[in-house]
Amino acid sequence: MTNRSVVNVNTRFESHDRFFPMIESRGEGAGSGSVIDKQGHILTNYHVVEDAQEISVTMYDSKPYPATLVGYDADHDIAILKIEAQPTSFTRSTSEPPKISKSASASTPSAIRSDWSGR
Repeated sequence: MTNRSVVNVNTRFESHDRFFPMIESRGEGAGSGSVIDKQGHILTNYHVVEDAQEISVTMYDSKPYPATLVGYDADHDIAILKIEAQPTSFTRSTSEPPKISKSASASTPSAIRSDWSGR
């Protein structure tokens, strides 16, 4: 099964030579992202979309959507994109419940720092 929440993020940008500003070069970039809600918000890295003039998000079914940058935090290298897509694009296609593994792990209280004061 394909994970519908993982997307490809593709960008196009233009840059100018700092010594010859009249010389323009075009480039493309790519990265990944995650769908974070049914309204079409995508979480990605800021460096993927920084200075992009055009952003496209490709969903699990290879369908591309134009995206807009709606927020970012450059210091933490995160960005939020928005696409206009049907909410069904973000949900599971089967009515089967997700499968849960038989193995699990947990931390024991002794593994937690005892000097933590809730700050």
